[in-house]
Amino acid sequence: MILPMSLIVPIGLVIQHRIYKMQKQFTKEHILLEEEITKSKQLSKLLAEKNSELTEQALRDSLTNLPYRRAFNDKLEHMVQHLIN
Repeated sequence: MILPMSLIVPIGLVIQHRIYKMQKQFTKEHILLEEEITKSKQLSKLLAEKNSELTEQALRDSLTNLPYRRAFNDKLEHMVQHLIN
């Protein structure tokens, strides 16, 4: 079956228009995805920094900045094990 040229051109234009709209939507979604990835990386970095701060607060006295006894004992034990091995 051969279609007349008067039908082929409009069908081609419809297909071309749909492809254009899909490419435009894909580009928009890609940009949004890149923004979300950037936000996620920033939040991960911030979370790591805050976790580090919390760890430091848990191991040191805020007034004297000396390690708490448990932190001191853990560090001492680690150093002794390192020297033994």
